[in-house]
Order: sequence, then structure tokens, then C-alpha cells
Amino acid sequence: MIDLHTHLDLYPNALDILARVNEGNRFTLAVTTSPRAWVATSQVFKGHENIKVALGLHPEVADQKFDELDLLAQLSPKIGI
Repeated sequence: MIDLHTHLDLYPNALDILARVNEGNRFTLAVTTSPRAWVATSQVFKGHENIKVALGLHPEVADQKFDELDLLAQLSPKIGI
């Protein structure tokens, strides 16, 4: 299975299902809901070659995460956006 858009950072049990995701999917793109979530999530899933963490700012929380725009701008060139 290939999952091209999931929010693993929103799962309360993400670490519990990590093994299942890693085994069951050939590729998973885990899109974060905020830049700060990317920092944490990219560390959690580090070393899992078939799970890539994408920097994101979800529109439903953008107004609440406005203070993370500077972090978004800082991270974007570092990760190739």
C-alpha cells in the first residue's frame, strides 16, 4: 500500500501503530499540521525509510499556529522546499 497523505502526528497512538504502518505500507507521506509538529514528527519517524515527513501548515489550524510562520520560513530551505 502507498499512503500519500496522512497526519500521523495527530494519532494519539502514533508510536503504537508505527510498526504496522512501517510493515504494511511501501511508502507513507506523513504531512504535519504545523512547522513545530514537523520538528517533533520528523524525529519520531527518523530511520523509517518508507515514511517521509512533509512540512505542513494545515488550513484548519493556520490561524492558531500563526506564530509558527517564522519557523516555516526557516525550515523550508533546509528541507528543500
